[in-house]
Amino acid sequence: ETPIVRKSLHRVFWLKTQIAALDSLDDWMLLLKNPFNKKLPGRSEYAAGNEYVDVWFTIQNGETTHHRDGFLLPKNQRKVYLQPLTNALPFALKKGDTATVFVRVHNPKGNPAALSLELRPSSLEIPFGKSNMSTLMGTHMGVTGILAMLCFFFYLAGRDSANLFFSIFCTLLMAHYSLIHPELLFVSWFIPQSPWLAEYIWIFLTIGTFFWFIFFGRAFVNLRQHSLLLDRLMLGLAGVAVLIMVFSFLNYGLGWEQKTGVWLIALVIAVLTLVIRIGFYKSTLAKIYAAGSGWLLLFTILGLLLEREV
Repeated sequence: ETPIVRKSLHRVFWLKTQIAALDSLDDWMLLLKNPFNKKLPGRSEYAAGNEYVDVWFTIQNGETTHHRDGFLLPKNQRKVYLQPLTNALPFALKKGDTATVFVRVHNPKGNPAALSLELRPSSLEIPFGKSNMSTLMGTHMGVTGILAMLCFFFYLAGRDSANLFFSIFCTLLMAHYSLIHPELLFVSWFIPQSPWLAEYIWIFLTIGTFFWFIFFGRAFVNLRQHSLLLDRLMLGLAGVAVLIMVFSFLNYGLGWEQKTGVWLIALVIAVLTLVIRIGFYKSTLAKIYAAGSGWLLLFTILGLLLEREV
């Protein structure tokens, strides 16, 4: 197996190999794999995640066939669509044929290049496996989805803005979990023809949850009644969150490659500091809000570490 290339100035990689068909190979696949994923909880080595993959099969008589795949290709342009991150390319050889195979992997966004190859008949199921991570994210999606609906109905009944803000927060959180899910359910369900939107949606959901969490807390605790200064500081952090989101969009879209994750961590710390202060108010609602924030902040930090494969 060719090891994964994790850090390199090069974003295009070429592989060359040969396949000798001792028997007819009808409806087979060439798969690219990411062996590093074996070390990560809930990740499959078959989730290679290469953005663009081109493969040329040239048999001994000079006949050449070309196939293309990759995470950033729309679903209708991929010959084999198993999961968004899977790189699978179909081929067929007659008995006695020898094919020279050229593989081009192009990751323009600088993501690690998964360069391990495997030949597999299409009829043989790929062992993605069901992990605890899949179960956990599925459970979180269900819980946050139910809470979002309940709080929205509560808002319609009582017109309490805290219920509306919490409903929006839970909706974004549910969508966020669908992107953390090992199978990238959000991509396959909602944007299979526009997978390039996934990173922008990730940014929007990650920072958007904090934005609405701040607004929920202000309304839930009635923060202005306790401290006008702290209320204004929370509003200021909400504004900072919007600025970080806009810059992160530009950073990714224009390829600036700035470490915006550091800013998000700073925002998390700032929000946590204010929430701890809120928790000292003599209010049951304030203490509930402070306790609940620990859960959100913990999962945010874990998500940032997972994104960086720490």
